[in-house]
Amino acid sequence: MNDSYQVPQQPSPPPPPATPQPPAPQGMPVWATVPPQGMPAQAPVRPPAPQGMPLPAPPSVMPLARKKKKSKKPLVISLAATLMVALIAAGALVVPELLRSNAYNQALEQFEMGNYAQAYEGFLALEDYKEAAAWARTSSDYVQFEEAIELYDRGEYTEARVVFAWLEHSGIPHTNDWLDACDYGIADDYYAAGDLAAAIMAFQALAGYQDSELRTKQCKYERAEQYLAEGELERAYDAFIALGSFEDSTERAAGCHFAFPASGFLYQDPGYYYDMCAIEIDYRYSSGASYFKIYSGETLVATLFVNANSSVQVKLAPGSYVVKEGTGDRWFGEQLAFGTRGWYTTLVYDDSGNEYLSLEHNVLVTLTMNATENANVSERNESLSTF
Repeated sequence: MNDSYQVPQQPSPPPPPATPQPPAPQGMPVWATVPPQGMPAQAPVRPPAPQGMPLPAPPSVMPLARKKKKSKKPLVISLAATLMVALIAAGALVVPELLRSNAYNQALEQFEMGNYAQAYEGFLALEDYKEAAAWARTSSDYVQFEEAIELYDRGEYTEARVVFAWLEHSGIPHTNDWLDACDYGIADDYYAAGDLAAAIMAFQALAGYQDSELRTKQCKYERAEQYLAEGELERAYDAFIALGSFEDSTERAAGCHFAFPASGFLYQDPGYYYDMCAIEIDYRYSSGASYFKIYSGETLVATLFVNANSSVQVKLAPGSYVVKEGTGDRWFGEQLAFGTRGWYTTLVYDDSGNEYLSLEHNVLVTLTMNATENANVSERNESLSTF
């Protein structure tokens, strides 16, 4: 492993988002404004200050039939009273409209300044006035966006990710960037906790984001070292091979398996040794090697390793034995044999599939392997777990 590797620092948060713009109110005039920092090129539409409401026209005066001339004073008083009522009614309409317009504009200003919580409260209070409902929803999204950034800054990546995912289709820019940043933080937390399998999956899912590909390989390298330390040589070998030329993976893979042992027996139970009878393995393959296990019932009594074009004898007491063979390209030791890629069989001695070899006193039994003629054994497939 390269000792110079350092865990990367947390990614810098993406730049502050631009502000999406709800549709401009229909029928309202729009003029150019200079957007504040962080706002889109066109600021939210702001209507001009409302003008005073026009006064209602006085009622028409119908011509009167000629009658006895009366004083004009009552008529003047009646017209004055009517005008006063109209003015009061107009004022009752103008004042609330002016108040709501001012409140709407103040909420827009709060939004432009980035005070999204205050903007939300202002728009929410206006209910269905102009585009207040749309602005309230947008302000609420930005409030949650800021809360998600605070969660991220505290290292609460999973919680922050939930909020960013909720806002993914809100139209707020850079939301996807923040999702990637949260996923990276989550992957790094797995790594820090020693959960390399979870870290590998998380970094792999971020392929192309910052140094996630390098982090994936680093985690895989460390997991291969774990396998090696735990004696899982084949898994370590496969893991290092899968890393290709990363660091010294090729050399480390070569150290996970061993050279074939010399032909001979590797183990024998002394309780089954007997000098007057023996089993011989005559291995006539031109290449490769095989590992044999000899059982008496459930008891392993001897193991032999036989290379190409060689033979090995093991002296055993008279009795009935089962002989199993394993062969393959890489030797991982007596416990793992040739690993999961090896081939494993049980030797059988007749067409009925009899697997029991009878060894009698003062007899040498020769098992000939791969003979073109005079072969006296065949094989039945076996698994590594029952080998």
